[in-house]
Amino acid sequence: MQFGKPPSTHAFLHHRMAEEKKHTFVVSAQTLNGLGCIILTSGIDTESFIKNPIMCLNHNTNCVLGRWENLRVDGTELLADAVFDTEDEGDGKLYSGKVDRGFIKGCSVWLEPEDIIFGHELFPNDIVVTKSTLREISIAPVPENSSALKLSKQGKLLTKDDVLKLSSDSKSQINIPMNKLLLAACAALGLDVNSNEDQVIVKLQSMKNDNEELTRLRTEVEEYKRKDSEMKLSRVNDMVDGAITAKKIMPAQKETYVKLATSDYESTKKILDEIKPHVTLSSQMKGEGAAASQFEGKDFKWLQKNAPKELIRLKAEEPEKFIELFNAADWKK
Repeated sequence: MQFGKPPSTHAFLHHRMAEEKKHTFVVSAQTLNGLGCIILTSGIDTESFIKNPIMCLNHNTNCVLGRWENLRVDGTELLADAVFDTEDEGDGKLYSGKVDRGFIKGCSVWLEPEDIIFGHELFPNDIVVTKSTLREISIAPVPENSSALKLSKQGKLLTKDDVLKLSSDSKSQINIPMNKLLLAACAALGLDVNSNEDQVIVKLQSMKNDNEELTRLRTEVEEYKRKDSEMKLSRVNDMVDGAITAKKIMPAQKETYVKLATSDYESTKKILDEIKPHVTLSSQMKGEGAAASQFEGKDFKWLQKNAPKELIRLKAEEPEKFIELFNAADWKK
């Protein structure tokens, strides 16, 4: 993984000529770098690097220029001495000369971040790589170019947006100042990391409008369902009430038929259509129906003895007539 460019101008190279033509470079410092973050020097793990401290050109591992010695921490800076391989006519000798003559003064560090956070007690307003592993240090003719600083995660080179996302995913955040909140908002909203506050507001307003439209549509659907339910219930009641008026069923049966029709309207309608209207006692006593004459002039006691079913129906369908016959009966006999 490559951490693009050196953190700053004073951090990418502090070139000191030493004896035996060793050159001391500042390979990392706690300043803002080209990927928009700060590398915490105390959090850099150098153990693996020390076992194979190669020096490459611009992180090209096929172009080894030499090795690094005396890797150490000086305050907040990570320093190393460059030792070029000048025994052959390869690039080592070429670039050693350029460094000796002061034409190249820069180096670049390749790190693999382990923990990236928003805010740190030392840098409350910045993205900070608190833990990282040093993979390689290169001679870099243009260390301030963002491609010089190299960061990678699981073999994938990290971009500025990747660093931002990793920092926003971190569970060890200390605080998120307003400028970092803007970066986090860009990442969450899928906007470019360089978007400004107005663009974020426009995106948020668009999402708000979309949400309001969704709420409106949901309300309309619920209102449609309510009205449809009311219309179906009204149709059911009309059908059952019509059956009661037509003397096909008794009022006491209404609830049962309403439940049936609510569940299966068409089947219930077919059943009600096939039921023949009942001939009431009053109709029979008025001469309506084939057997009406047999109840003409019959009083309550006669009906109670000879036609009890008609009395039951009379009580359910014509309670006033039932009471009239009952009160007219001679109960002293």
